[in-house]
Amino acid sequence: MCLANANCNGKIWYFVADNIDVEVLIDSPLQITLKLFLQDLNQHLITTLVYAKYSASESLELWEDIYHLSNTLSCSWLIGGDFNVFLNDEEKTGGNLIQPQDIEDFAFCINSCDLEEVNFKGSPFTWWNGIADEACIFERLDRMLVNSLLLDNLEILKWNILQELDQIMLHFFVPMVISIRIRLNWSTWEHEDPFINFKSKMKKLKEVLSKWSKEVFGDIFKQLIIREEIVRLNEQLFDENLSQGRRKKLQIKRIQNSDGSWIEDDEQMADEAVHFYSQQFSQEELIGDENLLSLFPVFIDQNRNDLLCQMPRVDEVKKAVFNLGGSSASGPDSFPGIFYQTCWDIISLDVYKVVVAFF
Repeated sequence: MCLANANCNGKIWYFVADNIDVEVLIDSPLQITLKLFLQDLNQHLITTLVYAKYSASESLELWEDIYHLSNTLSCSWLIGGDFNVFLNDEEKTGGNLIQPQDIEDFAFCINSCDLEEVNFKGSPFTWWNGIADEACIFERLDRMLVNSLLLDNLEILKWNILQELDQIMLHFFVPMVISIRIRLNWSTWEHEDPFINFKSKMKKLKEVLSKWSKEVFGDIFKQLIIREEIVRLNEQLFDENLSQGRRKKLQIKRIQNSDGSWIEDDEQMADEAVHFYSQQFSQEELIGDENLLSLFPVFIDQNRNDLLCQMPRVDEVKKAVFNLGGSSASGPDSFPGIFYQTCWDIISLDVYKVVVAFF
């Protein structure tokens, strides 16, 4: 980075690459606002870096600065940092309950300034009090917000990237698919690709179910991530706080000798294991013939093999579907077995088309 600087009280630092021009617009103890010129994109970006006070009354100055900026800016705006306040109950676990007045000012400020929060992956919390027992507290105090102009620019950028990807698809994948279809002499139903048709239907259904689920139950995957993060940090803290005696006791590996005694030394255990396995094999027993498959007995004759390779019937596909685990899915956003089984009368034809197309 060619430039490193801080705000007036030294609490907020920023680092800038050499392809970005910087102009400081506002410099205060709670935030610093920079006007960046991105040379590669030939665009301006206003960036506000925040380090707020814990007290809501002390942060009023920050909210006023944000109001002022939103009314005067006419270009893309990114604001982020440590706001030291929450937007909902899910952003804190442990400690005192969140009071409505603690979040009202911040929420009103975001809505009034037409700002939207940027989604993220990873831990839902950005602060932890370092305690693993009942006094454990997790909080999300840091976030990034953007205005509508920045979102529009991102959409344009994303659209341009998608157009480029579409061109790549047309020039590379389409000829490959046509070649495969000619060689395998595939046929389609109603001039539709069953894979694309089925995927499109499932995508539309997923969107509807996802909207309904969030309205009724909230974001259950986010709740799961929160609980997993709490467990992970608790386990990490427990592991770091183990005494040397307890750690050694946990790490001891034991193996029994032929005389019934126990070995509790790692090196001795390893030597015993190597000695045991080396006694099971000898060089004379090694097979010299390279055709190892000839040593395995044949259980399936050619007739059975031909039968296994035949096109599956509808009843065979149904049997396979109904043998799926009801709660098993290929990922957190996929449909479990219970969906296919419950809705079989509706989706059976689509599923069968996909299976046949695969074969």
